[in-house]
Amino acid sequence: MAAMLSTIQEPGVQEMFSLLPTPGGNNSGKPARTALVSKLKGSTPGRHTEAHGKGDTFRKIFFPNYKSAPYEGNTSLSSLDNKWWSDFSTVVLCQAMYNLTSDLRKQLKKDNINNAVNSKNSELKKHCMSFYAKVFSQTFAKKAYDSIQNKKSAKAEYIAVLTSDAWITAKRTVASEGMWTDAAWELYHHWVKLHLLGASNKEIDGIIKQLKSKELMIPQEVGAGNWTSYTAWMDPSAITWKDIQGDAAKGILKSVMMPSYGPYGRPSSMKEENSFEFTANGQPGSGYRHSPGHHGGGSCFTGDTKVLMANGTRLPIRSVEVGDEVFTLQGPRRVAVISTPTRKNRHLYSLNGYSFLFTDTHPFVTASGLDNEIDAGAAFTAISPRKLANLVPTLSRLGIAKTETGSTIMSLENKHPLPTPVHLVEEPDGAQGA
Repeated sequence: MAAMLSTIQEPGVQEMFSLLPTPGGNNSGKPARTALVSKLKGSTPGRHTEAHGKGDTFRKIFFPNYKSAPYEGNTSLSSLDNKWWSDFSTVVLCQAMYNLTSDLRKQLKKDNINNAVNSKNSELKKHCMSFYAKVFSQTFAKKAYDSIQNKKSAKAEYIAVLTSDAWITAKRTVASEGMWTDAAWELYHHWVKLHLLGASNKEIDGIIKQLKSKELMIPQEVGAGNWTSYTAWMDPSAITWKDIQGDAAKGILKSVMMPSYGPYGRPSSMKEENSFEFTANGQPGSGYRHSPGHHGGGSCFTGDTKVLMANGTRLPIRSVEVGDEVFTLQGPRRVAVISTPTRKNRHLYSLNGYSFLFTDTHPFVTASGLDNEIDAGAAFTAISPRKLANLVPTLSRLGIAKTETGSTIMSLENKHPLPTPVHLVEEPDGAQGA
């Protein structure tokens, strides 16, 4: 082997050819993986909602000590955009919440979360070669790589040795004796070093095929078309909730003290409040959490309840379709999703003799809630405020009072909000959801 390498003229190439880090947690793999995890943490999207002003970013809440890790900037070489990283960060946080929480855990979609984490890791592996190569050149191979002045001639000399009959024969002999146990690891790093010297993936695939045609053993995982997805340098092999639990656990499990509005206000302390907020409607993790209706809190009205459409007509809920526009005080809103959670055996109620029926967890907006005058009282009322607070804890941040005789809720008259006193709450005989 020394005789083969002695023919190399370009300074640094001989040392470069011989470089091979230790498998597993090596001087390149460790910092590379640390940079990926740091990128994940730094990509945490969104911020906590507050009654007044802006809340803290979720990155500050879950990763208060975050600082960009060395080589994190190299992650751009993966060609994975900021949205991809934000989505990955979101689902890994949700995975951590599932494994660490007790109250929220019941509402999280375990299988969806784990499948998404696995999918993201599979995608990451397909895009990591250039990133790892860069870190490799800045760590383990730095001295040799930096000493090479002419990358083009260095590449030619490297290829000449790698494809020489002498080198191939030597490796075939070692393999035949069962001694080439790290073949995939060694060959992968030859491909990485060729990449650093300017060889294209297509060119490297051609070299692999040439070596294989000379009967050199090429493990499938580092064969032509596959080698760029080889990530044995990453140990552990996947990025999961275990990589962030040390930093994020405190924010995930934190209880938040909440002042109460009246006898049916929110609890004095809410467990896992940040986690409930992160997975609330409109927040990054909402897609990985069952709607409150999954546990009996949704489908507030019967199917024949009329909905005010954007054009002023009224349509039964069961007839509303995706794409229809409904009236809101903020302007027309297009229906994006149709959900049909069960109301079976759930008691229904009516107000002031009106024909529509609703469940005990339907929130009615109060004047305080409409005007954001949170200090003036609860923003919502419900027949069962404590049940609603448990099902939708984020609503309880604004206060939930009991819907009862003497309450005042907001209704619409000519498309304008109107305070409406409640003088009658009834549970019609036999009124149960189907």
